[in-house]
Amino acid sequence: HLAHTFSDFPRFLGVTCVGLLLNSAIIIGITTAIPSSMSDIAWLNLAKVIASAAAMMWNFFGYRFFAFSKRTGL
Repeated sequence: HLAHTFSDFPRFLGVTCVGLLLNSAIIIGITTAIPSSMSDIAWLNLAKVIASAAAMMWNFFGYRFFAFSKRTGL
């Protein structure tokens, strides 16, 4: 059973790394590509909230359907 646990680790790590990249890309994209009349700090914080929500959803569905999905034959 321990071998099966560690066999999920590369998938877990992959989903987590993509979530990290997604989070960073959304923050950069929002703060550089979309003009705002808000203060820079407020705009950055709003971008962080949006990026965190998107990364959270990515991680949830990635873990649920890819990293820890019930695979037949294992």
